[in-house]
Amino acid sequence: MYKKLLFFLSLLLVLISCKPSKEIANSKHKNAPTYRIPTYKGAYTRVADLVHTKLFITPKWRQKEIQGLAEITLHQHFYPSDSIQLNALAMKIYSVELKNETILTNLNFTYDSQQINIHLPKIYEANENITLRIAYSAYPENVSLAGVGSIKEKGFYFINADSSSTFSPTEFWTQGEMESNSVWFPTIESPEQKTTWEIFLTVDSALTTLSNGLLVETKYNGDKTKTDHWNQNLPAAPYLIMIAAGNFSIIKDYWRGKEISYYVDPPYEKYARLVFGNTPEMIEYFSHLTGIPFPWQKFSQIVVHDYISGAMENVTAVVHGTNMQQDPGDYKDANYEDYIAHELFHHWFGNLVTCRSWANITLNEGFANYSEYLWRDYKYGRTNAESHLIEELNYYLVKSASKDSPLIRHSYDDKEQLFDFISYNKGGCILNMLRNYLGDSAFFKSLNFYLTTYQYSSAEVDQLRDAFEKISGEDLNWFFNQWFKKGGHPQLTVTKSWSSTENKEIVEISQHQNLAKYPLYRLPLTVDFYFNDSIVRKKILLDQTEQIFSFPMIHQPEAVVVDGDRTLVGTIKTERNIDENVYLFNHSKNILDRLDIINEIGVFTDVDSPGSKIQLKAFDDPSYLVRKVALNFSSSVCKNNPLSIQDKIILIALHDSSTENRSSALELLSSYYPKSVSIPIYETCLKDISHLVVATAFKKMWNSDAVRGREVAKQLENDSSNEVLTNLTFYYTENDSENVIYVYKKAMQKVGQWDKYSVAEDLKNYLTINKNISTLDQGIDLLFSSAKNSSLLSFKKYCLKYIQEVQARIYTASGLSGKEFEKWNNSNTNLNSSELKEKLLSLYLAAEDKITQLQISY
Repeated sequence: MYKKLLFFLSLLLVLISCKPSKEIANSKHKNAPTYRIPTYKGAYTRVADLVHTKLFITPKWRQKEIQGLAEITLHQHFYPSDSIQLNALAMKIYSVELKNETILTNLNFTYDSQQINIHLPKIYEANENITLRIAYSAYPENVSLAGVGSIKEKGFYFINADSSSTFSPTEFWTQGEMESNSVWFPTIESPEQKTTWEIFLTVDSALTTLSNGLLVETKYNGDKTKTDHWNQNLPAAPYLIMIAAGNFSIIKDYWRGKEISYYVDPPYEKYARLVFGNTPEMIEYFSHLTGIPFPWQKFSQIVVHDYISGAMENVTAVVHGTNMQQDPGDYKDANYEDYIAHELFHHWFGNLVTCRSWANITLNEGFANYSEYLWRDYKYGRTNAESHLIEELNYYLVKSASKDSPLIRHSYDDKEQLFDFISYNKGGCILNMLRNYLGDSAFFKSLNFYLTTYQYSSAEVDQLRDAFEKISGEDLNWFFNQWFKKGGHPQLTVTKSWSSTENKEIVEISQHQNLAKYPLYRLPLTVDFYFNDSIVRKKILLDQTEQIFSFPMIHQPEAVVVDGDRTLVGTIKTERNIDENVYLFNHSKNILDRLDIINEIGVFTDVDSPGSKIQLKAFDDPSYLVRKVALNFSSSVCKNNPLSIQDKIILIALHDSSTENRSSALELLSSYYPKSVSIPIYETCLKDISHLVVATAFKKMWNSDAVRGREVAKQLENDSSNEVLTNLTFYYTENDSENVIYVYKKAMQKVGQWDKYSVAEDLKNYLTINKNISTLDQGIDLLFSSAKNSSLLSFKKYCLKYIQEVQARIYTASGLSGKEFEKWNNSNTNLNSSELKEKLLSLYLAAEDKITQLQISY
């Protein structure tokens, strides 16, 4: 599952709450302190094993229910038994039957809304298959899996089921990870389980469906419905089962004869290959890299509305949110190939070989995270890939200040805690470090061995370690123990000196992480010594809190770098003078070296100093990340000596390959340069393909020239991009009191679900200053309908809060008199005072009704 909506609202992924660990008190002393004993959470006990699942599914749209019939074939895992337990959440179970060829036998069962306990007519051995036929109805709206603040998790999502909303099309989709598929069919919820399956999905004939595997047959039923038969004949974990239906355009490519398809809203059909078109090449690359050709029947990607996650790797049928529906301007601003690579690589790591327990989730997510680097390196070059990996590492390092748990975590309160920057970001960076240590050949041959050995099965971290050991011949317990099984990261300080009498470079390295909590690391490192015509590399082993290394040299090196390839997952602080920094910046091929130097120089004012010259040179660095940091530190020189870098800032604003950097340059122009310089640049950028650049230019224009800003705002109302529309809603909140509800309505229809938070807040602020009854009525209705059709619980709560604030203002207005009430009359010229008060009361009561409906909905 893709986590990158951490950069939206720290999107929390799917979960079921675990019971909190018990508090154990000293029974001999009433006032003794209470100690919290961590509860070990490993793999689920395998009582029974799934074999095949056959589902007959008919969604009942208006009732938001599912009529289902499940035929589940399974067997006892080892111990003979006369019972079977299945997970099934908030269902109505009509019957459970034992199916033996064509003979059906009713079985006794008990059901507690979470688990079906089925009593079998005899004791079954482990080698005896059992086929159960279960008739049921599922009620996803009655399910609220605890633990997610922003998501009302329910496994199966009806979107605009009654077709009453203009914000979303009518469709449904499912989300199974972590243990949510038992909301819509009975199963055994465990990542270790494997099953094949068939799904017979009955929907309106006009709708397009998608599920895992291949579409075997479509049968038209004569009642304006059809039944699509999907067959997944290769085993995978139950959480990877999915279905979806809606009005989609399908665009097809092929890879080695297998269908590669993209399901999108019809208006985005013409852009589908812009976004997804590199998928076949990506499949070929990952097949070559792993040594295992793509092992599944097909690969589909579908874009759904109001999706609750970043993306989900359902086997052969990946689900994405609407952020993937992009026009050329969107694509220029945010290339989402990281999402595609991430979910595709899961088809080897996570789908082909699945983590045996959720504690080992990094075996899925760490590899998927690392695939983003691998694809970028192959397709766009090492500079692009390393810049991305550094951002992943930095995100982990910043977040680790509040939490730095082990990658493999058997003690947790809630499974959701495992889907974080440790399992993802740190996990990917550690794989890169291991690759650097072992070398490419051993690393990728080890992955092939791991995937081949455990294909269509599950594994734990020790089995991954064993694969690397079998290929490399090296005992790697030390590596996996400190990097996977313990938390934290090394924090190194490097000091060095040159002994002219002995011609030696002396390097002293200390580890200063909190050794009471985190390990003393064993670190095989390289040390690079930079000379005018060469780089000399030496190997060292750091395994003490403080170590001194002495290196004979012919003459003093120009610069010294510990961890020459800069792959260490940790921090290194190296003491250097300005001359060493200048030399290293000019000669190092490592982006992290150059970033460290820029960050050390920091804010500069003297443009003639060596440090400031390095900062200025960084504006032309091949890494977008280096250029970004240099821009962040350039405010001081822009303030004190703006002419010295004016041309450079303008050049970046107009032409940098990163639209984020272009936007930052426009911000600098706005803050530090006269309007005669900045406004012509804004005008040029308003015609740009990048929506981010256009939006920033618009924002800066209205701050610089109110009249021109208003003209541009009107022109941009035809734009449908997130960036522009969110800036428009903010603009009208601050700059206009006329009725522009149509702008907010368009924004709610067009922007991604996470941008709707800011649109809703802008709308609330707009309504707070607006006095027109019609505008208030439309605005409240817009907040209500937006919340009603959202899958996000937190968004519903925000909209409820905003309606209450507007309602409070209406209540206050109804009690006003005199000049204050005159202002309301002036905004509603067709009403006299009594009519206005009556309208306000009616509006107040209508808002109260909407508030009640929203409160009931969650």
